[in-house]
Amino acid sequence: MRDGVGLDGAAVRVIAEGLADSAAEIDWHARACRAVGFGPDAAGDRYRSEAEVVRARYDGLHRAVAEWSAATAARAEALRRAAGGYAWLERESESVLRAVDLPPTGHR
Repeated sequence: MRDGVGLDGAAVRVIAEGLADSAAEIDWHARACRAVGFGPDAAGDRYRSEAEVVRARYDGLHRAVAEWSAATAARAEALRRAAGGYAWLERESESVLRAVDLPPTGHR
């Protein structure tokens, strides 16, 4: 960047991909947590109420982790769009500036 101001689009894309990978992995873990299979039926009659509490906690954990995963994936997509937008803006700005016919300036 000639003026010293710029955005490293490649670095932003790497960060976005890292976030997307993280979101995909945590989503997998959220689904695994959901599929634990522990609940009132598995615990038997003597521990049905305790098992319902455990199942509710697993459900809450699943919801929280799934929400985190979705939010992280959305942030990754926003970063990808921003990097693409900055790259486009940089190309457009260079194109416009090349077309401007500026008078020569004198240096003293």
